[in-house]
Amino acid sequence: MQDYNFVLDYIPGETNTIASTLSCREDLNKGVSAKRQILLPDSLFRIRKSAPHADDEYDSLFTCKIFLKDDPEEQRTALREIHNSPAGGHPGIANTWDLVKRQYDGPRLRQFVEDYVRGCAKCQESKPMTSLPKAPLLRFDTHAEEGPFQYMSMDLITDLPRSEGYDAILTIVDQGCSKAAKFIPCNKTIDAEGVV
Repeated sequence: MQDYNFVLDYIPGETNTIASTLSCREDLNKGVSAKRQILLPDSLFRIRKSAPHADDEYDSLFTCKIFLKDDPEEQRTALREIHNSPAGGHPGIANTWDLVKRQYDGPRLRQFVEDYVRGCAKCQESKPMTSLPKAPLLRFDTHAEEGPFQYMSMDLITDLPRSEGYDAILTIVDQGCSKAAKFIPCNKTIDAEGVV
C-alpha cells in the first residue's frame, strides 16, 4: 500500500449508508433485525483456532466460516450464488469447491458441490469433448446361400517399389460370406478392363 498516496477519512456509522446497506440484507439466513442491522445467530458460524493448511494463505486470513446444515435447499442457495452467478461463471468442480470452502463449512459439503456441478446443465453443455466418439459398426447384408465373392470391395495400393515388373497391388475383399482377401500384383496404370 505504500506505493499509493491515499488518505483515510472517518465516516460516522449513521452517515455511512453504503456500509449500512451491505449489513442490512433482510434475506440473509433469517437474521434478527436490530435498528436496521442484521444480527446473525452464532449457530451459523464455526470458529477455527488455526488454518487447516499452513500453505493456504487465503484460508489463514479467515477465522470463521458460515456453517451450512445438511439441508439441500440451503446448500443449493449458497451454491447458486457462487457457481451460477455471472461473477462465478460455472468454474467447474475443483474451482467451485475452492470458492465454497473459503466461505462455508458443513457436513458432506464437498460431495454436494460435486453432485451439484455434475448436474449443472450449463456446465455439461460447455464441457469439452476429451475423446472422439467411436464410429458406429455397420452390418453388411450377408447372403451366405449365394456363395463367396458375390459382394466385394476393391482397392489399389499404388506407388510401391517396382518388383518383377509390377508397382501396385489390387486388393479384393469378399464382403459377404467368407471375408476372404485376394492380393493381385498389377501396375498403377491398370484400367477397368484390366481389373475385370
